[in-house]
Parts: sequence; structure tokens; C-alpha cells
Amino acid sequence: MRSFPVMLYLIMSAYCLTALASSKPPPVQLKDQGSTVQLTNGLVTLQIQKSSGHVLKMHLKGEPDVLIGRRMMYFDANGHGPLHPRKDYWGLGNAVFRVVQNTPQLVEVSSTTEPSPQFPFSVSVHYALLAGDSGFYCFATYRHTSSEPEGVIGQTRFVIKLNEKMFTNYFVTNQEKGKYYYVSNPSKLKEITNATYQFPDGSIRTKYNIAAFEDHHYVHGVTGPHMGVWMISASNEFDNGGPTKQDLCVHQDSVIVLRMLQSGHFLEGSHTALHVAGNWSKIYGPMYVYLNRGSSPEAMWKEARKQSKVQRNKWPYRWMKNSLYPVDRGSVVGQVVHTNGKSGQGAVVILGAPSPDWQLQGMGYLFWSHAGKGGRFDIPKVRPGKYTLYVWQPGYAGTTHENSIVVGAGTRADIGKIILPPAVDGTTLWQIGKPDRTTIGFRHGGELRQFGLWNLYSKQFPNDVNFVVGKSNPAKDWNYCQPVVQHSDGTWHKPVWHITFKIAHSLHGNATLLIGIAGASQAGGVNLTLNGKPLQNFPLQSDPSVYRDGTSAGQYRMKQVTFDAALLHAGVNSIGLHLDCRQPPPSPYNQYALPRGAIMYDFLRLMLDSSHTK
Repeated sequence: MRSFPVMLYLIMSAYCLTALASSKPPPVQLKDQGSTVQLTNGLVTLQIQKSSGHVLKMHLKGEPDVLIGRRMMYFDANGHGPLHPRKDYWGLGNAVFRVVQNTPQLVEVSSTTEPSPQFPFSVSVHYALLAGDSGFYCFATYRHTSSEPEGVIGQTRFVIKLNEKMFTNYFVTNQEKGKYYYVSNPSKLKEITNATYQFPDGSIRTKYNIAAFEDHHYVHGVTGPHMGVWMISASNEFDNGGPTKQDLCVHQDSVIVLRMLQSGHFLEGSHTALHVAGNWSKIYGPMYVYLNRGSSPEAMWKEARKQSKVQRNKWPYRWMKNSLYPVDRGSVVGQVVHTNGKSGQGAVVILGAPSPDWQLQGMGYLFWSHAGKGGRFDIPKVRPGKYTLYVWQPGYAGTTHENSIVVGAGTRADIGKIILPPAVDGTTLWQIGKPDRTTIGFRHGGELRQFGLWNLYSKQFPNDVNFVVGKSNPAKDWNYCQPVVQHSDGTWHKPVWHITFKIAHSLHGNATLLIGIAGASQAGGVNLTLNGKPLQNFPLQSDPSVYRDGTSAGQYRMKQVTFDAALLHAGVNSIGLHLDCRQPPPSPYNQYALPRGAIMYDFLRLMLDSSHTK
């Protein structure tokens, strides 16, 4: 006869097994509806149009559909082929529908279009629903063969246009969040410029205002009083531009959630567009569209951030059965140190292609991490392949790279020490700002995006920037941008900035001026003067960072100007920064006018070589 404790254990075990069996989530079901297909797992239900890959219905159990009327989720691309040289938006049409996986635990479907002379890519959009999930996955693949003509992809994305009556708040970061302003009569909106509107209360809202850096950004979305819809990315490896790239997340003027995959936003567009010839393929995603409930918008935002961690821990997803998505991956470890032996703690290490600059890469995949204590770093979950490792460190002007880093499935490539050299050897005479690739530390630098911030320049700097080294305060006396703005009389002002500094005695040898450019919009370049005489000019290709309301950064460039130190004389010296752009003629005053040129500086540093004193 069994003892009472043993019997109790058996009874409790049987009870637990029964409870576990009863808590098993219901199976995922696929229902063919002719031109559409329905996926449901008992929590989330989707209706997908086969020919376009559009999600026409999306709802959480017990809640109304978040997509109504013409509001839907879709995938598109902005690009062209040889028979349609103008960039246009291309969506899936007459697609071939396929059920990729169909089990009680998972259903995956896809819609695929074939290449055309207008857009010579085979594009496939996939949706996957797993049992027990309060959300679903989406991803897209591109394929181009050598038999197809060259094609161009300017941008590609997933878009969710939601029922505006259901959602009240948007969240991108703990700082970038807000409430939607609803206008029942759209005619009351005044269009200021592209996708930028003035609302009846005087506020100006635009889709360009809500953007985030890719580094450490994994989730954004919208909520109503008790329900949220979120776009979660467990990895950013497929995005173009790397950790310093900024991209749009939600629209501020309409309830739209975006997942930009390839774009030129805040970078020089012609350099970031993908020009594809020959054999090429790429997978974007998967991303996780998460639907949740909560007691308040803030509570749902907090819970969505927790879910993003869950998804990151699951990456790479084991359920994926796509040849473009390797599940078995490797890692790269090493240590960043300076030439003087100092630790490279905080350095950013990036795996990418050998060229072009990693900011402009998008054909392949980018992986990055941050060096920790002692400069040691670990880049995990890397796709097998051959990479170049790039290194830079916030607060340090030097960069370096190392080619031919081979990553294998299941391997841990230890590349040892990476020496991070200084940009220039010598003695620093003075420095304005910090070399961190942003304007943070300057007046308005790093503030939340706001349309027209550049127009404060005339009031706050009526005599332009005249920075006195050792006396002026960068946080007050150096503006986040040097803009060409319009005065109330209709004239345009092209600012000239001056840096004044003292030299104790005459010098010889070389002097070097390092200038970090955090962003440049239609500025053409910079003409430098030293004590009123021309020193050097350097051109700058335009990125839209400033006139798209950026306050931190756009496309980063560092310029190095070396000159004879004898040009610096004992006493007071002055360096002038002149925008190399056309002086606009007077025109009717427009308080909302975009700047006709602008530069955002990261830092400026004057250095002298080791033979500078007489």
C-alpha cells in the first residue's frame, strides 16, 4: 500500500498535467476565403488579401478591428527599373499566393510578385502566426538575378494605417511620445510643406518629427485608452545605415505605424539608394506586430518594451524556414584599445561590407555592439560570412577598421586587440564640442524634433555666432545649426561664424583643424578663413537632416584641414566659417520657410604638431 505522501504526490502530478493540458493554446487555423485568407490563433485574427499581401483586418480577441475602411497594413517600395526611370511607389500586384507552413503551432503564408522592367525584383511578403501569441510576424524578401536589368530601391517599408478613432497616443522612446490631435474637417489643416501641417491650435505636425536612432531601438507604436499596436524588431541587422541611422517610426499627424527597412531619410539619398545589378537577394525581418491591452497608455508602453526583450531573446527565430535566414550563427569578440594603451570602453564596433562607409551600406547586413569594461566587445548572432570591422568611440576623433573577419555558424571569432589611433597626432590647442557624431552639448542640440526651430537663430544670434575660446559656453553660445534663414523684411541672411582665440607666441610646423560635420542640408560646403584670409574650402553633399527637423545629426563626415602654423600669429586669431551656398534673393516673408542651407557641427579642434614651438 502506497503511503499518503506518495498518493498525494501522484494526485497532484495528475492535476498539474491536466491543468497544463487544458492551458495549451488553441491551434492556429487557416481559412481560405477565395481572394483572401484568414489566420487566427484564438487571440489574434488577420485577413490577408492574396494578390497584394495587404492585411485588411486585424483584431485582438474581444476588441474591434483596428483596420477599417481604407486603413490597412501593406508593404511597398520606392524605386525603379530601366523602363520607369522616375522613382515611384511599387506595391505587390497580381501576386502568387502560397501557404509556406501550416501546422497547429504555426501558419505562414506569402504573396510573391515577379520582376518587371518597371521594377526588376522578385518580391515576397510573408506573414506568420504562432499559437498562443498576441501578435504576428511579417517579413519581406527581395531577389534579383543577372538576367534582369539594373534596378534601384530608394526605400522599402511596412506600413500600418490604423483606425484613427481607436488610438490616442504614440510612443517611440520615453522622450518621444505624445497625443494625437484629431481634426474632423481636414480642410482646417494648412499644409506648410511636404507632409507638414498646421493644426487649428497653431501646432505644426509632420511625419518627419518622430524618428529614432537604430541603435538600441526595438519597439514603437500607438495606443488607445486600453489597447496598443506595436512594431517590434528583435534585430536591426537588415536596416541600412547602422547604429547612427535615424528613421521614421510613427506619423505625428495621422495614426500610422511604420517599419522603415531601407531609406535615405536624414542621409544623402542618392548615396543610400540601392543600385542592384547581377545576383542579389536580401531578407528584411522578421518583425513582430504586437497587440496588447492595458490599464493606460503608459502601462501598455511599458509592457511592449518587456515584450521587445522577449523577442530579442528569441532571435534568431527557430521557426523560420527560409533559405535567406540562417538560424545557426556565430559571434565576434575582441578588445578595443588606444595607441597609448588606454581602454576603448564605450567604442562602437560594427560589422559590415568593406565599402562604402558603413553609414551608406544597405546591400547586405550590419551588426554592431558597444565595447564594455576594458574595451572588450562581443557581437552576437552574426550571419555566417566575411566582414569588415569598423570602430569609433564617442568622445574620440579617431576611427579604424579591419578587413576579412570571417564568421562561421556556431563559431566564436576572437580577433584580439584592435588599436584605435588618434585622427591626428599632436597637441590640442582648443576644442569646441565633443566628437560623438551629434550636436549634443550645443544650444538646442539633441532636443526633440520641432518644425521651424532654425527660425529662432535670428533672435538668439542677431550678430551670428562669435565664439571666444576660454570664455564662451558651447551650450549657450554655439547654435545646433548654422542656417540660412529669412528675415521679416524678406531678405535672407547667410551667417558667418567666427571662432576667436589667443596664441601666446609665434609657431612653426603644421597646424590641423579637425571639423566634425553632424549634418549638412543644401549648404554646398564650408569656406574657411583664417584671420580674414581664405584658408580652405570643402564641399558637402546635402542630407535633409535640418529641414526635416533634425536637431542631433544627419550624415556624419569629418574634415581635416592642415596648414602652416606660422599663419597663426601671437595674440588674437580668428577662424571664420562661411557657408558655401548661393545667397537667396529677397522674397515675400514666410514665417514657415525652410532654411536655404544649414550645417550641424559635431566638434571643432585645433591641433599643433610636436614641433610647434620656436
